[in-house]
Amino acid sequence: MRLLLHILLATLLLLGGVGCSGVSRRIGPPTIEQIERLGSSGVEISLLIPNRSGKRLTIHEAKIYFYYKGTPLATAELRGGAQIEKKSDNHLTTRWKVEADDPAALLLLEKRISESNFEALSIDYRAQVQIGAMKKTFSAEQVPLCEILYNFVPTK
Repeated sequence: MRLLLHILLATLLLLGGVGCSGVSRRIGPPTIEQIERLGSSGVEISLLIPNRSGKRLTIHEAKIYFYYKGTPLATAELRGGAQIEKKSDNHLTTRWKVEADDPAALLLLEKRISESNFEALSIDYRAQVQIGAMKKTFSAEQVPLCEILYNFVPTK
């Protein structure tokens, strides 16, 4: 479960940094301060994110679709947005709604992730992001999960 949350965070930062590589190099890495499950489908993640850039990063909407061998497994949707203030250490709380049509799909996703078996896992993402005054919608389809993990998630 913890690695799944790192994936959500990595994707969140990826969405924020896609349009402005100078900003993305000056944000993070995030430190998870607390994880709390909210009912059966909610997760609240409190984290510390340093932002050394001169721009505020606001993620208005974000939705991530998880796939196994091209078959949809689950979705994670950011609730209430997220804002990372410029030139400061930000204590940020994000809320995610995680859903799957089949509860076994979530178990499969968590099992593959806990075994570091990312070969057949991919994501689609879509987000509306604002960096300073620039507001843009970013999306991508069938991004291999291993690419995101290798680039954005710290290894132990």
